[in-house]
Amino acid sequence: HMKRDAKIDWKAKVKQIDYSVTKGLVAEKYNYNDIYQIILLIFYKEPIQLIEESINSYISAKYNVKNLILVLATEERAGEHGEIVYKKIKEKYAQYFHTIIKTTHPANIKGEIKSKSSNATWGAKEVKKYLDQNNINYDQVILHNFDADTKIRPQFFYYVAYKYLMTRIDQPTSYQPIHVYLNNMWEAPAAVRVVAMSSTLIFMHNTLREKKFHHFSSRVDIFQTLIDIGYWTVDSIPEDSREYYDTYFYYQGKLKIEPLYIPLEMSAVLSDSFFKTIKNQYQQLRRWAWGIVDFPYVVFKSFKDKEISSVKKFYKIFYLLERFCNLIIKIY
Repeated sequence: HMKRDAKIDWKAKVKQIDYSVTKGLVAEKYNYNDIYQIILLIFYKEPIQLIEESINSYISAKYNVKNLILVLATEERAGEHGEIVYKKIKEKYAQYFHTIIKTTHPANIKGEIKSKSSNATWGAKEVKKYLDQNNINYDQVILHNFDADTKIRPQFFYYVAYKYLMTRIDQPTSYQPIHVYLNNMWEAPAAVRVVAMSSTLIFMHNTLREKKFHHFSSRVDIFQTLIDIGYWTVDSIPEDSREYYDTYFYYQGKLKIEPLYIPLEMSAVLSDSFFKTIKNQYQQLRRWAWGIVDFPYVVFKSFKDKEISSVKKFYKIFYLLERFCNLIIKIY
């Protein structure tokens, strides 16, 4: 699938859509030039060089400037770093985007934990204000929830636009790319490379198992979906899996996760010494294991839900428990 999709000229394909035969698809409502793509780039104290490498990959896509918006979502806790990054990025790259927006997530909001998702939710709410001010429909916007090190390949934005336009209007859909940890793969120790490559291979396998495929890390959503579910959780660490279950129950089990076979490129775990790197790798896997907190959440949501069949809900609960038992065994 990845080799097949890499060979297709998605820029040409999306511009050659025959809108006369798109009944029931998003392309019946919007054409390619109507679709906005917003990159919500979440960062804290990452060096500006890392952020620039990611932004240069977005520019390399040569996507329609008037439809591409960059949102630099930083933290108040980061001090002046966020403002310094914003000024340098805007000065250097403004001509490549319709606009560049900075959002600053306030520190110590009651009920929130210090996490990526609380920053992302704040940023998405600021995006909503911008869309409202400019009369842009929420279902007209593709939002990319990216980490600071997330890079794309040149065809990615055109690929996503085509996938969305070819989606059925009555089919709630989110889009999940495969992650390949190539940014620093050959700088990382062999043990870390094994973990990174194993994660990619497992994820590739799951793209072929629709019932077990869900949101993970950097991902792609239609902004209307985020409005429907009330954005991402701000009081739980695993915001990606929590988004999946919130969306699944909101759409009464009809949610489809569409795999994107043009991958995102990210960084493997790496520190300034071998032992620190191994420690950080362990801590990353342990953070992933925190996803088990979704178990009671999904159980209670299942009891309250009256629309989804009991068989489907039991399967979700069983798979969630099985998956995290396996993960914890691997870690410990």
